[in-house]
Amino acid sequence: MQGDELLVQVQREAVKTKAPMLSINLNLTGRYAVLTSENKKIGISSRLDRQTRAHYRELIEQTPCERYGVIVRTNAKNAADDAVISEVQSLQRRMDDIIFHAENRTCFSCLYRALPGYLSFLQNTRAEELDEIVTDLPDIYEAISAYCDDREDLVSIPRRLYEDDAYPLAAIYNLKKQMERALCKTVFLKSGGSIVIEPTEAMTVIDVNTGKSNSGKDPQKHFKQINMEAAREISHQIRLRNLSGIIIVDFIDLVKQEDQEELLEFLRKQVQSDPVPVQVHDITRLNLVEMTRKKVEKSLTEQVAQ
Repeated sequence: MQGDELLVQVQREAVKTKAPMLSINLNLTGRYAVLTSENKKIGISSRLDRQTRAHYRELIEQTPCERYGVIVRTNAKNAADDAVISEVQSLQRRMDDIIFHAENRTCFSCLYRALPGYLSFLQNTRAEELDEIVTDLPDIYEAISAYCDDREDLVSIPRRLYEDDAYPLAAIYNLKKQMERALCKTVFLKSGGSIVIEPTEAMTVIDVNTGKSNSGKDPQKHFKQINMEAAREISHQIRLRNLSGIIIVDFIDLVKQEDQEELLEFLRKQVQSDPVPVQVHDITRLNLVEMTRKKVEKSLTEQVAQ
């Protein structure tokens, strides 16, 4: 009723003209699972194979969790059962604590904050993708070290606090130039082709161009090679720029049906390494590839503009 106080979670911050979104279905995200307060069903990531999905469903059903729902994430694919169950139990304790304290707090009180961006990135990153973690900020170094020490798969990753004031860390890795490249709308391919990335209010449009590449005697074979190279780069750029929502890709037209299907399958394989769910749907009558990517936070462009 009007005037009642509700415990809610901010699901999405205000973006451009869109207002923030709230929900009474609280969810806590861990490395391997998500705990939900209102939806009490068991969910398993569709990106896991059938046998793994069946195994985790049976495992979660045997875990006492009557008050909440559990969603097993794709990250649990190679995780030990004990690690998954331990995390689910930890999330339950945290949810219980939030709900208990909510009854004694004043309206508009903040009861829980999600991990900061740099720790959220580590949470969703595979250990084998990291060679070293380097920062020149002591507070962030301490937070990262504490987080990694609690993660069996990250505890062995080297961490280093850079302390040379004479030559900034940003200069060593040329971060300014790298950021400019990450925000530039045109990305050039080794073959001489290019991709143009144009975010709009409704969707992100990506155009693949042949550029200065030489098609030779077999244009269709050449177009296929550029499309394959572009598909690999597009999967990288989507993750780098944290693009989300509807993504439309205008590849170079391929005449053969089998070439189109091979390109789609290759693109699907490329996006599998993305920790954020990406769906490659189909090719439209206008030869446009439809993709969607779940929105978990603001894009790189929006974060820089803040």
